[in-house]
Amino acid sequence: KALCSLEIRGGKLVFLTDLKPQAEEKPLVGGMPLVRRWRTHASVTGEPLKIGRKEFARGIGVRSYCKLSYELGGGYSTFLAETGMDITAASGAVCAWKVLGDGKELAAGEARAGDAAKKVKAAVSGVKTLDLVCDYGPDQDDAGDHFDWAEARLVK
Repeated sequence: KALCSLEIRGGKLVFLTDLKPQAEEKPLVGGMPLVRRWRTHASVTGEPLKIGRKEFARGIGVRSYCKLSYELGGGYSTFLAETGMDITAASGAVCAWKVLGDGKELAAGEARAGDAAKKVKAAVSGVKTLDLVCDYGPDQDDAGDHFDWAEARLVK
């Protein structure tokens, strides 16, 4: 009588959360990697992903600095996502983000607390390694930077 969920998989669309990152780069603090756990389908605080007034069912929540690397093997054409600062971020939080394909910048921007999600579309044809980078941004500070890669997906 009530449909709760419907998932159709034709193999042309793959959500990044269905893939495991091959590498994760963490900042060094006092010579040791700082452990900042990223999460799937939740903000870094464990709350539902929400950018501005829009809530998302899928995605990756990170803190700055975080770099996640995915092996694509050249098998996809497009990367799509909605990016932005999660509502759990500190009120003055700002960060920079980049999408890299084999080390080359494919898309980049800034995210500020309270802003609406920004759509990202990047061509990844032939790309072997996709890197998602959340950096400190212009304030050079990570305080309260809770960034979301919402609905991050690849199209074959």
